Amino acid sequence: MKNKLRLSFQLSIIGMILYAILRPLVDSSYQPDFEAYCPFGGIASLMSKFNLGSSSCQMGEVQMLLGISLIVGAVIFGKLFCSYLCPLGTVMEWFGRIGDKFHLRFNIPEYLDRPLRLLKYALLFYTIYVTMNASELFCKEYDPYLA
Repeated sequence: MKNKLRLSFQLSIIGMILYAILRPLVDSSYQPDFEAYCPFGGIASLMSKFNLGSSSCQMGEVQMLLGISLIVGAVIFGKLFCSYLCPLGTVMEWFGRIGDKFHLRFNIPEYLDRPLRLLKYALLFYTIYVTMNASELFCKEYDPYLA
């Protein structure tokens, strides 16, 4: 392992998510609230509060602070969030390593790679824009946890 600190962060985050998923199986009174720890929802909610004067859904100051921390951390430390803390980035990295091990790596042609990379930012800004103007999280109806 090249970076044990990074791996320990990644495993800790995955462990906390698994704990929140598995705890209701043992403790029926526990209801996990994944929305409470969503930094992107906090960013969108903060924008909604600036625009309409009300935050989105049940988003409060904690989620907004998480969102602001994410932005500040990304500006100061670069890809720290995706590399160390984002569970999706961690799982994708691990799948990439498995693909490398079994020679299953697929490289997207460069003429598609750049537009697809820009698409993720377009979707992020669209989500924030819609949430900012509706004071409701845009992706809430597509959230598998709430479905």
